Amino acid sequence: MRRQALASVRRPLPGSALAVPVITAFLGGCQQGASVTETLTIGFETVTNKAGKAFTAVVDTVSPTVELPKEGTLLASLEPTDFDYGSLEANRPRDLAQERSTGRGLIDAPPLTDYLNKVLGRVAEQAPAQNVPARIYVKDSLEINAAALPSGAIVVPMGLLRVIATEDELAFLLGHEFSHVMKRHHASDWYLNAQKYSLAGMELGFDVAKSFRHRFAGKAENQLDDLMLANEASLLLSETLLSPAWTRSQEDEADVLGLDLMYTAGYDYRAAFTLVDKLGEAEKQLVAEQKQPGERVLDYLESRVDETSPSRHIDPTKWQSLVEGVAKQTWAWVNRQFTRNHRTHEERRTFLNEYADAEGRYVTAIKPRQPVPWSAQGRKAPPRAVTSADAAAIRATFDNYELARRAEEALDKRDAKGALALASKASRAPIEHATYPRIIVYDAQLALGKREAGTQALRPALASSEPALIVYMRMLDTPIAKRDWSEAQRLVDQARETIGDPPQLLPLRVYLLVKQDNKVEAMALSSECRLEHPEGIGALCAQALEGRDWQPRERIATRS
Repeated sequence: MRRQALASVRRPLPGSALAVPVITAFLGGCQQGASVTETLTIGFETVTNKAGKAFTAVVDTVSPTVELPKEGTLLASLEPTDFDYGSLEANRPRDLAQERSTGRGLIDAPPLTDYLNKVLGRVAEQAPAQNVPARIYVKDSLEINAAALPSGAIVVPMGLLRVIATEDELAFLLGHEFSHVMKRHHASDWYLNAQKYSLAGMELGFDVAKSFRHRFAGKAENQLDDLMLANEASLLLSETLLSPAWTRSQEDEADVLGLDLMYTAGYDYRAAFTLVDKLGEAEKQLVAEQKQPGERVLDYLESRVDETSPSRHIDPTKWQSLVEGVAKQTWAWVNRQFTRNHRTHEERRTFLNEYADAEGRYVTAIKPRQPVPWSAQGRKAPPRAVTSADAAAIRATFDNYELARRAEEALDKRDAKGALALASKASRAPIEHATYPRIIVYDAQLALGKREAGTQALRPALASSEPALIVYMRMLDTPIAKRDWSEAQRLVDQARETIGDPPQLLPLRVYLLVKQDNKVEAMALSSECRLEHPEGIGALCAQALEGRDWQPRERIATRS
């Protein structure tokens, strides 16, 4: 039964690994001509698919492409409007709380975000809609997908910025995302869907991590593997915030308007073609060189769990729920990728090229491209839009992030000491408050049997202007293990205040109320949790009300 369930989840998807959504959302999409499995069983739902068509159980289907003017630009054909700033801006805290609660949250790097917002401002000035509340936030992630949120927040991950070499490429990226906001492409239920998948991922990550932590308590040679997979599962399987699922028409419109905006702002529109090509190659490289963490988690579960072994520590009744959980994550990934019905990279480049080459469309002289501060050329000659001091800080941000990436690779190879050395260097200014390197320091110290040192290394991340929920969750390990309920409550209260009262904390809040003998309030909060979130997280609230251990205490042996 277990193997059959796992096999149903692990049928191949085109050009991708199983579960973790790292394939390009901006300028990406599925390869319509690819071979697609005829039937996928996902979370007890059977979904029939034919290549090039949306899954039948998904609401988003093929939409007609945008109607383009025969002469002039699409941008010039738009009527000037005064944007309703307040209606979108009011939802900004909600959107940012959602971002801070998924993955590693956002990056506290003012010189970088200031520079990105300067470029966005130059592009946005060309738009007929005034007062569009767009603002850039940098995601603490190596993914390559950007997202424009309903409030006007545009979230760009570090992984995507690393691909960009010129300000012209950056202008197209930001113009594309800005156009989604300006044209109000978001579905009315976007936030509810995003929260739903985020909470489902949180539930799955918790279950997988808990199961890993139960196992091999006395086998030091296996503990680093277990710890790595546990923390990887809890991070990556919780990073399920949905980028809005644009239709093909909306994507085409954002592409064309992004091209018009960057051209009108004085950038070389041909850089858009360069960026499309780069992202296509980046996607292929991800598929070719990385075995996705979601697949790795499943491989590990399959290879380590033996129902006949008396020493195993995963409850057999939990196995099916784990597989079902991974299936839910797969469904979220499928929903993101296959319902968009995007053009392939080649088709998209051709579409943009044909639009730009129309006679009389773009007639002014093309200016030389400007490098971004973190590119090889930008390190020699920073762009005019940034001061020398800020350019140095931006370069240091990217250098530290590269150190953190290398530290993560070292930890993957079971080199906890090497990972600790690299991540400690990466935790210095100007990103001394960033989540990424400090989480690696914590995991490395934990693998070396030094929980207190790891917890201390996390504390500076709490001082960030962009606090991440995952930092609080890691720090809560220690007081919960010590049964220090007052300290755990203090951290939960701080997280609610700084992040925006994320629903991911509801089960833990119920649990702490029970442990502090406040069962009446715990029952009321659990009922509220189950009413608002009947699936997934509601079940966790019910379990928390029973006072079950929130997270087993690991016994990580010191490694020589």
